[in-house]
Amino acid sequence: MANRPGGALKRGMKEALAARARRPGAVRFLVRLAARRSRKSGANGVAAVILDPDGRVLLLEHVFWPERRWALPGGWIRKGEAPEEAARREVREELGVEVAVERLLAHEQNRGRDEFAWLCRILSPDAPMRLSFEVLDARWFPCDEIPATLIPFHRNAVEIASRLED
Repeated sequence: MANRPGGALKRGMKEALAARARRPGAVRFLVRLAARRSRKSGANGVAAVILDPDGRVLLLEHVFWPERRWALPGGWIRKGEAPEEAARREVREELGVEVAVERLLAHEQNRGRDEFAWLCRILSPDAPMRLSFEVLDARWFPCDEIPATLIPFHRNAVEIASRLED
């Protein structure tokens, strides 16, 4: 679906990295690494709900999420960064496109961290997407057909966004 620039990791390399992350013990290591990073930085998270004109939601197949492969674009909020700016930055880093952040859809406190989900709109819908090294694929899903493995917070944000669009 997305263009991959010459300098980006090839799909085969990304798949090999994803396969390594799925090995026994790798998930525990990755979770511990993320938890350690979170404790050090007090990291909070953002997710971007991006809908197309047909009401479908954009989900990413992540290299580093071996148990829950599909998720909304998003990631950690940097220290001193506003959550809505973090959403813009994460989409830019993961997809190479610019978005307008339109409204807060959901906020949740989970294990001492704040999670924010924002409704976003791609500013140049015809611009090609350039997937980062941490993304295997990007795909549009009908909101009522999202993968069962989507984390509950992301699922809730998609449901809220789809009701707003109706």
